[in-house]
Amino acid sequence: MPSVGESYKCELCGNVVEVKEAGGGELVCCGEPMKKAIFKENVWMSVGTGESSDE
Repeated sequence: MPSVGESYKCELCGNVVEVKEAGGGELVCCGEPMKKAIFKENVWMSVGTGESSDE
């Protein structure tokens, strides 16, 4: 379940969202679950995949 302050990224379109208020459930974009992401060295990275996006 997403927690306040966490960021999530859509692997299909590149949208990134930050959780401001946790309401439970799963974050979905483009029909797929969003993946937890971190912003490191000016690049969004999906947690656990090692993949990055310059978007």
